[in-house]
Amino acid sequence: MPRHSPTRRQGATVEFVLALLFLTIALLMAAIAIATGILAVRLPASDVAARGVVIEIVERVDNEGNALYYPVVNFPLPDGSRRTIETSDGSWPPAYKVDDTVTVTYDPAHPERAHIASPADALTRWIWPFVTAILSAAFLAAALLARWLARSVRP
Repeated sequence: MPRHSPTRRQGATVEFVLALLFLTIALLMAAIAIATGILAVRLPASDVAARGVVIEIVERVDNEGNALYYPVVNFPLPDGSRRTIETSDGSWPPAYKVDDTVTVTYDPAHPERAHIASPADALTRWIWPFVTAILSAAFLAAALLARWLARSVRP
């Protein structure tokens, strides 16, 4: 029976461990992609849309002296009351002006978390599922490559 060199056996073991590690990371990334994808589909389904009015623009200056402008929006709730919120999306130059009509979306259980609806909402909602799916595919490819290397190193 031929003897294998310890170097070759050690190399195959390292590639196998790397393949297993990459496969584990790929599966974790796939699980995150699926979970965040499900959330991306479910969360907007529970949101309510309302027409709001920008009643004020608040200027805030950051640590570097840059000014950002945050709209304050007043919108009706289903019970007939009204809610006023300062959005967390600041911009420069100001994206809105006082008396602009905007569409506000919010979770009825948490109207204080309302935000102005924009085309970027879909992008921000789907960025995590997209990025983690790509990472999952990349780690799966790395796992397959490491496994292929482990087999090719065998004597």
